[in-house]
Amino acid sequence: MDNNIKFSKRLIKGKIAEMIFERMFADSGQFTILRSGYEYSLPELAQYTQLPAVEKYFENIRTTPDFILISNDRKRAFIVEVKYRSMLKIGIF
Repeated sequence: MDNNIKFSKRLIKGKIAEMIFERMFADSGQFTILRSGYEYSLPELAQYTQLPAVEKYFENIRTTPDFILISNDRKRAFIVEVKYRSMLKIGIF
């Protein structure tokens, strides 16, 4: 399968996983949900990730988690990286 098609499929599955996660926590009403991944905070930069001038800076930004959850009582906060998995893996990674 063509690499562009593989990449597109992975991207779509990842976005669906993020939407499901966000919707589940929004529906719970227990958290404020902040999108924090580079694709949300710096969408213009995401399209230039292959440029040598941007690549060295992008490595630091790439590790930004997808979401920050803040409990409504403001006593807890969580950083969350959402990943699509085709098989269930139980445990903390």
